[in-house]
Amino acid sequence: MTALVFLLSLLVGQRHRNIRPRAGGGLNIPTALYGIGMFLILASVWIPDSREIYWGTIRTGSLHTRIAIISIFITLIAVISDAVVLKLSKFRSSSFWVIRIFMVLWITAVISLATWEWRCGQDPSLEHWPGDGIHSTPLWEWILFVYLIGYLYWISRSLTAQNGFD
Repeated sequence: MTALVFLLSLLVGQRHRNIRPRAGGGLNIPTALYGIGMFLILASVWIPDSREIYWGTIRTGSLHTRIAIISIFITLIAVISDAVVLKLSKFRSSSFWVIRIFMVLWITAVISLATWEWRCGQDPSLEHWPGDGIHSTPLWEWILFVYLIGYLYWISRSLTAQNGFD
């Protein structure tokens, strides 16, 4: 997982170098958000998701979960700000299909997980973690993470100053 986070960081850097000539300084905001998101993902990787390990009075599993959730939201904001910068920089609107898919996946994940939270609140006999079937939190974490890898690979390779503009 650590290697994947470093791969993502390299893709963010390549994306920045390829798009910066046209996008200008506005690209610094999404790049910084990606950097913060990658740092937090790396931190959540290195903090064990355990119910037994404590750092002082904090259970590491709780800290891991909080950091993971924050990193997912920051990365979502980075993708949205990427879309805004690309739109303002006059990239082809056909380039936005990959961002639209990410948004659909993200909204689907939130609805699925919120539904599970609601169901667990209604029926205490349901086991809250990790979620049942399509309501599994680890399932959605990995779907979004793998898609993020694909998205950053696509954007870092396909959108350049030569071919991404109207």
